[in-house]
Amino acid sequence: MLKTAPFKRGTVTFSDTGKGRVVVLLHGFLGSHQIWESTIAALSKSFRVIAIDLPGHGDTDCFGYVTTSELMAKCVKAVMDSLRLKKYVIVGHSMGGYAGLAFADLFPDNLRGLCLYHSTAFADSEEKKRDRTRSIKVVKANHKIYTTEVIKNLFATKNAKYLKDEIAFAQKIAAKTSKQSIIASNVTFIHAQPSDLANIVATYNSTVASRLVTADLEPVSVESKQAWFDAHSPNRRPLWIIEADGKYAGWMSFNSFYGRPAYNGTVEVSIYLEESARGKGLGKICLQKAFESCSELNIKTLLGFIFDHNEPSLKLFYNMGFEKWAHLPKIANMGDTERGLIILGKRIG
Repeated sequence: MLKTAPFKRGTVTFSDTGKGRVVVLLHGFLGSHQIWESTIAALSKSFRVIAIDLPGHGDTDCFGYVTTSELMAKCVKAVMDSLRLKKYVIVGHSMGGYAGLAFADLFPDNLRGLCLYHSTAFADSEEKKRDRTRSIKVVKANHKIYTTEVIKNLFATKNAKYLKDEIAFAQKIAAKTSKQSIIASNVTFIHAQPSDLANIVATYNSTVASRLVTADLEPVSVESKQAWFDAHSPNRRPLWIIEADGKYAGWMSFNSFYGRPAYNGTVEVSIYLEESARGKGLGKICLQKAFESCSELNIKTLLGFIFDHNEPSLKLFYNMGFEKWAHLPKIANMGDTERGLIILGKRIG
């Protein structure tokens, strides 16, 4: 039986079959609950089987510009909470295994067991990252060709002629996955580690010469940013590394505003992208990630501090719902001219 559960501002679709102890099935990339049909038929004779369409797949909504393992895990938890189920085994295939691992990290008390099926707890290899880089280019060029070829390539050539019906069935399921959902699965945010600081500083320094982004007039050293780095933490003021198409693309941070306790719910958001990653829509994805992170961090207000001549950044923030809250004219001496600062704000929730 197909059912739906509310999640964020949309719905999650899932099937619910059988009785007994609960087994949750999470499909892989470009899949849906339908891919488990034969498995459900076998397991439901002894278990209650819940098969969930993960975000952006099947009939489940795509919840924003980026789909993380944590978002998928929370989606699964929303379904199980809607059914008032407390303990269950999760079986995750490929991408579904990543969602299962994130679930184990976030909600260990609800997990009776975890099975990784053609999945792994290890980070993606460099080869897999390169494959993802190539794939995103194909998606943008032709979504239909991408989904058709990806599914075809999952099967050994010698088996293709014997499994025509199975391949066609999987391709039909994959075709329902939207272009945005595929791209959203290829942008990731990772909490920065000390070894990332050199890249962070290099990206920052790449913007100095333009006199458009930062008030630093000369490149800064890694050592000079150590205290700033140490002031960040995942559960209060996160600093994320952004990976797009399998490659390092820049970073985003939440920074405390004014340093007084009454302002704990207010942060400045900073986004710095590699030159090769600019102008490709990543700014929108970053701000969407910022919005989604505010609730668990008890953040009520986001601020952006942007020079008044930085038209691309101003346009981005305005398009994402920020409003101009202040304009401080000619407060920055950039050496050859004076620039003003615009303070933009957005209330969350």
